Amino acid sequence: MATARKVSQLGGAAKAVAVAEGAWWDLRSHLSFVLAALVIYLVYRRWPRLGRALLCTLPVALWLSSQALYAQAAGFMSLFALLPPYLLLFVPVEKRRAGAKLLIFVWAPSIVAGAMTAYTSAEGYTHAPVGLFPVVMAGGLFLAWALESVSGSPGSRDAESCGARSSPRLPWLALVVLIAVVGVTISLQFQHQVRDVPYAQLTERCDFGPWSGIMLAPQRDRLLREVDVDLRAQARPGDKLLILWERSGFYLVWNGAIAANSYWISNLDTMGPLPQSTVDYYRRHHEVPTLVLHFLDTEGVSPSALQAGCGGLGYPAVLVRPKYAFQRKPADETTDEALARLPK
Repeated sequence: MATARKVSQLGGAAKAVAVAEGAWWDLRSHLSFVLAALVIYLVYRRWPRLGRALLCTLPVALWLSSQALYAQAAGFMSLFALLPPYLLLFVPVEKRRAGAKLLIFVWAPSIVAGAMTAYTSAEGYTHAPVGLFPVVMAGGLFLAWALESVSGSPGSRDAESCGARSSPRLPWLALVVLIAVVGVTISLQFQHQVRDVPYAQLTERCDFGPWSGIMLAPQRDRLLREVDVDLRAQARPGDKLLILWERSGFYLVWNGAIAANSYWISNLDTMGPLPQSTVDYYRRHHEVPTLVLHFLDTEGVSPSALQAGCGGLGYPAVLVRPKYAFQRKPADETTDEALARLPK
């Protein structure tokens, strides 16, 4: 829990406030979207069918809103989460009772799930879409109901209120708009991935290990290959590995034991100390890692600085690469001696 708070996962009331501020900032950043929604609703109040027809512009609006730099991998999901109550206003009267149930049993729980994923993620509000998926289903259904009644239908109250003739529904219009929304979603999925790497840069196919078949950027492919080769070369029987910092995926190419209380150990300072929870874990179990894979930019870092910056373990470097270093516990050093260097 202490480690989670340190890297902004959880964090008490302060994190909750940060998530709320993110939502408010998102809304203020899309005032044009909010203004357009208000105009469409006012048009709908005077001319129901025209107001509903203007909802066809939603895919374009979502695409434009998703281009904000902070959104990227998150796309338009955070903005779409606000739409279902608004879209319900356009749903024909005879379907609003069902729509209200969707708001209560689908939309509201999804908002809670989005808030929880934002609260527990180090990325905060931008990771709310992880829990917001049901919002799309509710909003999509409301949109379809509204657009199906654009041309009116026998017995439609809106058709009668504006003096329109009865005519068949046009479900194809709803279908086209929903397909467009899906198209925006899919296109965004091929714009960015986690850590906002454009898909256009993923030009190398990994052909080894647990990542075999995955497309990577060339620099990431080289890093994986170098680490895989070096890790195998550095491994000794009985080794216990620790990876600093955050690169937990590299444990997948390690076949030996692991000395850590968490696969995800983080510190913004790549030369900083281990989290106190990890130090306490070592003391409780009377163990320390024998091999450390330390990810950092090593250019200009002296051997003594590397040793001093090994999370407090004080291990000397045995192999240094531009983006990482291997540091090993001296063979003649006892576990007690290594533990003594760690902070109390």
